[in-house]
Amino acid sequence: MSWKKAFEMGVGAFKEKRYEHAVELFTQSIDADNTHPHVFDTRAAAYEQLKRYREALSDTRKSIGLQPGRYQSYFRTARIFQSMGKNDRCLQMVEAARKRLNPSDAGYPKRIEELAKIEQSAREAEARRRAHVDPLRKLPLELLVDICRLVVQELDVEHPRGASHFAITLGSVCQSLRELVHSTPWFWQSLTISERYFGRKSSFWLDRLDGQPLYSLSLVGLNPTDSKLRPFLEATAPGSWKHLVIVGSSLHVRETYDLVRHLDLRLHSLGIKTPPEGPMQSIQPYDPFEALSLISPPPNPQCTRKLSLHIGTLSMSCATLPHITHLDLSFNKLISSQLEPLFYFLRTVPNLRSLIIRPANVFVNNQHPDLPALPDFKDLPVLRLENLEELRISTIGPLHSLTTLQFPKLQILDLQQLPVAKPAILLRYLIECDSSDKPPLRELRLSRVAMHPPLLLSLLTIFCETLETLEVSYCSALPIEALSTLSFPRLRDVNFSGTDELRGSELVKLVKNGQGMIRNVVIDACSNVNSEALPWLRANVTGSVSCVYKTRAEAKSRRRDRLL
Repeated sequence: MSWKKAFEMGVGAFKEKRYEHAVELFTQSIDADNTHPHVFDTRAAAYEQLKRYREALSDTRKSIGLQPGRYQSYFRTARIFQSMGKNDRCLQMVEAARKRLNPSDAGYPKRIEELAKIEQSAREAEARRRAHVDPLRKLPLELLVDICRLVVQELDVEHPRGASHFAITLGSVCQSLRELVHSTPWFWQSLTISERYFGRKSSFWLDRLDGQPLYSLSLVGLNPTDSKLRPFLEATAPGSWKHLVIVGSSLHVRETYDLVRHLDLRLHSLGIKTPPEGPMQSIQPYDPFEALSLISPPPNPQCTRKLSLHIGTLSMSCATLPHITHLDLSFNKLISSQLEPLFYFLRTVPNLRSLIIRPANVFVNNQHPDLPALPDFKDLPVLRLENLEELRISTIGPLHSLTTLQFPKLQILDLQQLPVAKPAILLRYLIECDSSDKPPLRELRLSRVAMHPPLLLSLLTIFCETLETLEVSYCSALPIEALSTLSFPRLRDVNFSGTDELRGSELVKLVKNGQGMIRNVVIDACSNVNSEALPWLRANVTGSVSCVYKTRAEAKSRRRDRLL
């Protein structure tokens, strides 16, 4: 079939509104001869009717490439851009089409009127869009800069990377805000920099800062022997840093840490992260007491001061860390003068609001003869932590003390990999406290914790009214009857993975009692949850339902066995 015959048949199909068939015929015509711009333009019209705008734009571009002076292709492109909501591109095409009109043509007035209608419609749509998504353009530039600076500082109080994320988001809104971000030094005060292209990146960032100090700095995998590192750090006004994170190999991080310790720092948070040490490595231990001099004292009790150490060996040589409010520790060896590390940390940091202890392995606590002796906590009947709101513990070392912990403000309790007796020591206060002293516990996570079901039942009974997140995974201690008898009015997220006793009927009752408030359910490796309950759960849980009952290796092995 010739290109002309296929084209004429395609025009007939288009007039009969058989657009799919018209596209096929126009394609046959193009395959036979692809030098005719009006064939591409007509196929673009068919694509436009099918709302396949990308294919339509591709054809109009090809038509313009074959005949740059063709008015119809520009007009159709403008109409397609308008349908896609790209009003600025639509207006550009309208102007391009207007330039290609000949006033002496008979159809000139009609075409001018068509272009005017599209232009007016695009301008009105763009005005409506800007009225909703770009109200910041109405603010004076100085006021907008002050607002954004306050947002950056507020984000960085708890999230050191918040400023950079906010700047990226703001710069994506429109061109005017992107230019604002590029030209405002306040948006460049948060930096994560690595060894790759360090010289070029550091020079670029100093240029963007334009004399302003850095607010948040993350050094990732840097070589401390780089001659450009120290001048760059000094040029960013270290005394104004609020957050510092050092990440990399054990040796390089230790040397970088020693380098910045000699700067005049007044940090709000300090983070150090290295991989766990091997048996043959000998890196100088990190002592929180050394880091204390880098962290500024809080001007009032509401301010936060965070120390995060994910390292190989930790050495505790001080009797108190008065500035710290958030302590996050991960290590595989502890050197101290106290046998019971948990009580040591709690006693050493009196103003703690958050304590996270995640040893890389079941660590060894070595008593060091040169370290000062601390009080014997076994003789202390009660240790009251007035400010503690978050406690996350896993694989903590020896814990034999009879001291009762009291935390009246506790909101988050996360226990992992604890043997028998340790949970009872940690949970005693929650079970026995007076109702007037009961903490507002909203998140409870127990994973691979050896405990007796009656203890957990008592805990759930006391805090069922306030719990928003509940995880009891791989514990074999979940009292199944509690799911149907207790009411959890605020419960949002549930994780019962690895609970063999759990059945689908109990989950259905839990979700029904939650009155549609439960948003996520995780029941991985729950072999007795019948598949018939899953469709109902997915339909009545607002978020997601995870039910992975085999690992990939187990599933692959099962498929292989079926083929034998």
